[in-house]
Amino acid sequence: MDEYLAVANKGRFFTQEGLRAICQAHLSPKEDTSDSPFRDKKNAENFLNKIRDQRIAAYGNCPDDILEHANAEAVLRNEYAGRILYELLQNAYDAVADRPIGNKGVGFKAVLNITDRPSIYSGVLCCEFIHERTKEKFAGAGLLKKPTQQVPLLRLPFEIIRENKSSLITGLIEKYDTVVVLPFRNRESLELFLIEWTESLENETVLLFLPAIDKISWEHQTVNEYSLHGIVRLSVKS
Repeated sequence: MDEYLAVANKGRFFTQEGLRAICQAHLSPKEDTSDSPFRDKKNAENFLNKIRDQRIAAYGNCPDDILEHANAEAVLRNEYAGRILYELLQNAYDAVADRPIGNKGVGFKAVLNITDRPSIYSGVLCCEFIHERTKEKFAGAGLLKKPTQQVPLLRLPFEIIRENKSSLITGLIEKYDTVVVLPFRNRESLELFLIEWTESLENETVLLFLPAIDKISWEHQTVNEYSLHGIVRLSVKS
């Protein structure tokens, strides 16, 4: 499918701790207050390599963890069904509130409900998670018991090597600090998301739990139509 969800926000970039938290298992530390920004593109690429190498080494010591982590992602996917927008808005809130985004990691896994190819563009960090590349890495390390073995998606981040972004995505990356792109897995995942989208369009209570955000814009664009809805925080003057 060529249809996708893109979530863009201004504010703080992803840090090393934020990305590592996403790549953790089904639980991630909530008390980590360290904050290590990516210095440049090379530093970001080296960090991606470091995470992959560490995970491959860990799986080499305990190969059964591969299936366990794949099953854990399936559990989290079910637990976060119907909360994709809210979890991604939480990342945006963290960025605007000058808190490390992705610092808990668990909520981000809500995206597993709709995509198997999430990508992140945040400052010098450009990475993706994709089953095919993960399986190739595991197979190359001799960690797969069979070619059809299930593997977790959000454990090995890869640098983005295919630059076939649409003009819309390119425009978002130029305008915003962080853009998360989520290609829909199939028609069913798109339709399920549109239900959540429709329910969220006019829900002004969203901003009650995100005090650092003053406005949320929902844009829906297809080949033949475009719609824009906004939720704006109203300030009461005394």
